[in-house]
Amino acid sequence: FLTTLSLVWIAACIAAYVYSQQQHISTAVALAVVPAFLVELGGVDVVTFSGGIGENSAEVRAGVCVGLAELGIVLDEERNRRVKGEGKISADGAKAVWVLPADEEIVVARAVAEVLGSRG
Repeated sequence: FLTTLSLVWIAACIAAYVYSQQQHISTAVALAVVPAFLVELGGVDVVTFSGGIGENSAEVRAGVCVGLAELGIVLDEERNRRVKGEGKISADGAKAVWVLPADEEIVVARAVAEVLGSRG
């Protein structure tokens, strides 16, 4: 179960990581707030990566999770590199980290249908 706040955190982490790579700045600098945010949330039970970058970039997933071992978030490098579609990528004994495929097109199509349907 992910709360909206958890989803926002994950999106912010991915955005910070991508920005750090584009601007050639330290990923650690860009993601420095992540541990503090996790403490504020009271920790997490599961971290998920989904959608374009989250599903398809082992590098981004690793970058987002770097430095989070003290909070129980540790990736298995081999699983992270090899996952195709849905799969667990966390190390044994760590908090669960999963890659979950998203059907972004259907979400957009449903939102458009809802807007068009509300116009009567």
